[in-house]
Amino acid sequence: MSLQLRRKTHESVVYIDSDSAPRVMPSGEDFILEDLPIGTRVIYPKPPIKGLPNREAAIRYALNHPHDCDPLFAQLYPGMKVTIA
Repeated sequence: MSLQLRRKTHESVVYIDSDSAPRVMPSGEDFILEDLPIGTRVIYPKPPIKGLPNREAAIRYALNHPHDCDPLFAQLYPGMKVTIA
């Protein structure tokens, strides 16, 4: 089976071919430039998602509308301690 040059299956997947530049790779606490073998599949992470416009409001909403249960205030009584991790 012959290697298809410049093949791409997904925007975050790249296959190394003869024209590919060296890739930056982690090495301990540093980074190195490495020439990868032809045909190597390089997978990049997805870009970060957009941040919340109002983080405090989102936290308040999550506490008052948890998934598949009553709001947090309805599950607690005075003096109880809650840890949210």
